[in-house]
Amino acid sequence: MNGDRRPAAACPVCRARFRCAVTCSRCGADLTALMLLTAHAYRLRQQARHLLREGDCSKALPCAEKAQRLQATPEGHLLHWLCAATCGQNPKLSAFDSLARDALASGSYDRNVFPEGRTDE
Repeated sequence: MNGDRRPAAACPVCRARFRCAVTCSRCGADLTALMLLTAHAYRLRQQARHLLREGDCSKALPCAEKAQRLQATPEGHLLHWLCAATCGQNPKLSAFDSLARDALASGSYDRNVFPEGRTDE
């Protein structure tokens, strides 16, 4: 995940990393539309976080989904998953989620036992 919280976007013309500027630093393309989409997705994620803290997951989930459709980010994926899980919905499983569930179901993973054999009691 981005530690500096910059959006995971690129110039649609030359694919240079988006640096939150109106014009691309590499090719000079106008990035106003990208900036507006990024800002709107950010506001939707902020709204989803606020609604989730308020306990209104039924309104938070659509905000998180719309933000991800506008601009997919790792943080947004996590927020969407959290909203869906809080609402009791089963979001589409990623490969990691699927492997973890398979390990739990088969008994090959015990969440109360650490890898070095120590138990969590």
